[in-house]
This record gives sequence, C-alpha cells and structure tokens, in this order.
Amino acid sequence: MTVRSIELLAPAKNKTYGQEAILHGADAVYIGAPAFGARASAGNSIEDIAELAAFAHLYGAKVYVALNTILTDKELPLAVDLIRKLYESDVDAIIIQDVGLLALDLPPIPLHASTQMDLRTPEKVRFYADLGMEQIVIPRELNLSDIATIAKTAPDVRLEAFVHGALCVSYSGVCYAAQAFHGRSANRGECSQVCRMPFNLIDANGRTIVSNRHLLSIKDLNRSSLLEQMIDAGISSFKIEGRLKDLTYLKSVTAYYHQELERIISCREDLCRSSEGEVTRFFTPDLSKSFNRRFTTYMARGRGEDELSSFATPKSIGALIGKVEKITPQWFSITGTTALNNGDGLTFFLPDGGTSGIRANKVEGFKIFPSTPSDLKKLSLGMEIYRSLDVRYQKELQQKTAERKLPISICATAQDGELSIEAICGEKRVRDSIPFKPEPAKRDDSAGQIDILSRWGETIFTPSDIDTDGLKGIFVPRSLLQNLKNDLSQHLLREIKRSYKKPHRTIKRETLLAYPEEKVDFRANVFNAQAKTFYSDHHVAVEAEAFESSPAPEAPLMETRHCIKYSLGKCPIRQSPSSTLSEPLYLESTDGTVRMRIRTDCKACKMYLYNAKPKC
Repeated sequence: MTVRSIELLAPAKNKTYGQEAILHGADAVYIGAPAFGARASAGNSIEDIAELAAFAHLYGAKVYVALNTILTDKELPLAVDLIRKLYESDVDAIIIQDVGLLALDLPPIPLHASTQMDLRTPEKVRFYADLGMEQIVIPRELNLSDIATIAKTAPDVRLEAFVHGALCVSYSGVCYAAQAFHGRSANRGECSQVCRMPFNLIDANGRTIVSNRHLLSIKDLNRSSLLEQMIDAGISSFKIEGRLKDLTYLKSVTAYYHQELERIISCREDLCRSSEGEVTRFFTPDLSKSFNRRFTTYMARGRGEDELSSFATPKSIGALIGKVEKITPQWFSITGTTALNNGDGLTFFLPDGGTSGIRANKVEGFKIFPSTPSDLKKLSLGMEIYRSLDVRYQKELQQKTAERKLPISICATAQDGELSIEAICGEKRVRDSIPFKPEPAKRDDSAGQIDILSRWGETIFTPSDIDTDGLKGIFVPRSLLQNLKNDLSQHLLREIKRSYKKPHRTIKRETLLAYPEEKVDFRANVFNAQAKTFYSDHHVAVEAEAFESSPAPEAPLMETRHCIKYSLGKCPIRQSPSSTLSEPLYLESTDGTVRMRIRTDCKACKMYLYNAKPKC
C-alpha cells in the first residue's frame, strides 16, 4: 500500500509568523522573497528566511519561497542570483510564475508552479509535471471532479489547493484590471484590489440597476468540511491564504486545519503527516471568530451549492449570533445563545443592502449597550446581528497559544564505569556518557530520576517513554543526571540539524516535451525574451506578449466563475429564463476610475469583463 503524505501549508508574512504557523501545526509555510513575490509588501530578507528554514527543519517542516511574478529581461539575472542565495539558505522550494526562469541555469532546487500560472487543464498540469515541477498549485475554481481528473492524468506530481481564505474573483494570473485602470499589475505583485471596490451596475440604456455595491466582492473560501473528499480527489497540500493577515488569524486558522487533518490522518492507514512533532493547543480554534466575509466552498460540488457574492461589504462580517428582539433608547437585546463580551464588534445589514456596525460598550446577558447610543437608530426588530470581533477570543490569541514538541524515548543506565543516557527521536539515536563510579543507594530514588528525565523545559523535546531500570539500586546525584540530560538535549539537537538533507530537483532536459497548445496569447504572460524562447523551444507560437508590456484593447480584464446576473437572480439558464436585462451591462466604480463591460458565457457559466472606460 502506498502511503501519501498530507501537508498543511500556511502563510508566513515574516519569520515570526512562519515560526508560529509551524508551532500551530503547519507542515510547511510559504513566505515572500526579498523581491519578485506576488505580494510586493510581504518581502523578507535572506537572513530571516534562512533562520525560518532552520527552525522549520527541526520539525521536518518545509519553507517554500514565493518568487511568483513575471519578470523583465533585466530582472531575470537578479532573480536567478536570488534563487541561488535561497538555495544556499536551505529553503525547500521556490514558487514561480515566469516560465522564462525555466530556460535559465537554476540551482537544483525544487520548483512549484504558482496558481498564477493558471494550470487549469489536465494537459498543462501533465506538461509541467513532466518538465520537473514537484508541486502544482491548481486554480481555486476547480471542483472536486476537475481535481480528480487532473490527479489521474498526472499522478506523479503533488497537487496543492487553496482551502481557506480570501478568493480572487478572477482566475489567478489572468486578471489585468489593476494594470488597466491603476497601472499596478497583479502579475507583478501590486494588485490594487479592483474587485473590492464599490460599483454601480448600469444597463445598455444607461439605467442604474444596482448602486454603490461591491459587485465583484465574493465570500471567503472555507473547505474545511471537504478535506477528506479533497484528499480522495488527489490533493496532497492544503494551502491557507493570508500572507497579509494578522497573527491571530494565522494561529486560529492553522490550528483548526491541523486539528481536522490530524483527525482524518489518524483514521487512515494510507495517509501520514509530512512533518513531525506533537502540537499542544492552549485554545479552541474557531474559524467563525477570525476575519471572514462569510464563507463559501466555491462551487466545489457545483454552481448551486452556495451563493458567492458579498456585495454589502468587503470587510469582515463574522458569524450570525442572533436577531434584534427589543430596542430602547440606551440598549437593545438579541435572541440567541452566544455569550457576548464588553468591547465586541457587531455588524448588521441595512435595508438598502449596505452594512453598519456597533461596538458593544457593555453587555448584560443578551442586553447590549452600544458605545454610541445613536447607532441604535439603525436597528430594527428582527434584524440579524453578526459578531465581527470577539474581544475575548482575540485577547486569548495574543498569548502563548500552542507548542510543538518532538517525542523521544529515554533510557538511562550505569554500567562499565559509565553513567549513560540514550535518546531515540524518530530514526535518530544519540547517547551521552560520563565516567561514573556507582555506589549503592540508601533509598529508592527512581521517582526522582524519572522526574529529572521528564523535565525538558523550553527545549523542543518531550519524553514519551522513560526507562531507568539500569539505575535501579544505584545512587546517582541528581545534579549529575541533570547535567548529562542537558548535554544529551544539545547533542540530539545537533544531530537533527546535521541530518537535514537539501532537496534536489530532477532536471529534465533530455527531450523537449510537447506543449499542449500550438499557440498562446497575452494570457501566457510572456514578459521577457527567455519566456518567449521557452515557448518557441516547445514549438509554440506566441501571438501576443504580456498585457503589462502590450495591452490588448479588446482583452478581457477578468475571467470569473462569479456571475453578477446569477447573484441577482437573473441567470437565464438556472434561474429566470423570462427575465430581461438590457445588455450589455456595465460596471462603473463609484469613484469614476473604473468602467467595465460585462459579457457572460452561459454555456461555460463564466463572466468576462472588458475595459469600457472612454479614452481621454
């Protein structure tokens, strides 16, 4: 039976965040390089990344560095030099988008295909797997059936999928709205989040259908209920989004998914963890209490599964806690069973479709006194109340919330003129001894010996088994045993560090593989001469270069599975065949900087957005 290792992959804004993610159960973390990452504001120094890698490797965890933007010809040699430095720093893989890198002389470090590469077909996944990619991040838009098809087509590559966090409304890698309207390319790490802006929806006659709503904003991904189905479909790495989220979010979400994956793995012989160490949590993780725009499984089992849109606000909404039951000039009360705290943040939807909030200055049971009493005028009986900020939970997460220890077996003996302690940690075995002249014990001190050998303090070790039979009837000064144990701890730590083996990529250059398409356009994001060479070497015609270098006037700026017509109940296929809209429809941002024409492909169940802003 083949045993597959399952990986929980967490975001690391910086070294500290990465260490906390590992302590809370992550098997790997992904972190931004000093430059060329898809989150330009989340770069880190080589030194910090090296320290994080050293920390991760103590637990058999991994560090992947995101270098997933498209690069200019001048940037390519800088990127190659950066990859060499990262390789020397013992990182475990580089996440890339630009295929130009594949045409250069890179060190033999494993490469992962970023979701920015938009590998949505089995044929493309197979191609890059054969080319030597060891892990491929599939698009968020793929459902369970799509994933299973890809896994069968490319069974020898590890598939990585997002499982939680913010969703890009467009397919990643083919969103050009920020570049078109703000001169900031998502493919260059500078997304301006056009999708979170407020818009008016205008029909072909100039009539406003919807005003001042976040019509491209969608809910946050949460596939925690589908983990085992995703495993069975072929996913091996479960990725949490959020390199820009705060530390409390990272702790809560990582701990929750570690808990759920542990539960699944413990019940199956065909699965194992991909890192080591026992995680102890000092809190109960709750996804509803961390930042969320409410949740969606993002059509994992089909279009009709849940509603994607979050039109009212792009901000956190939180969990539903009850309905307004009574309103007075000073307080209001709600139905429900959720205990509230002084200082909690509450959110509610207004009759016009927007949102507003109240800070609970004082709580008496389910009676809430707002910090600004005038806010009570916004409430009405029966209104649903959500908690967007749980003060107690946030304070709890600001403390030490988890630790991770490596279990070890200890055996202490006194024989042949030596006092010895041996430790076994997984496949590693170390032994420390000192000269020792045994003397008979005046009293049994086995309990004291076990007590000393069970205390490992702030080290990364915890004893799972202690054998002191070899000390029976012998007097051993406790200070001697304590010092020998401390030496053993350092010895074992050195052995773990020494045993790390740098991963190597299998470089496949013997034959040129056939690319699954004969030609590519601007969506291939060809931004440099090496990328063009890569495609020509595989007999592929590049019909248009990257949008960033040569904007195509009729190019779709977004391709989405989210459909505004569907969210408004106007889908002619699935909802209301008789409903009529004067099309084309247009999205106009309320600040006047963005105007896009909407085209829907109902057969493919997709929406395309085009630049419709008048040229000056």
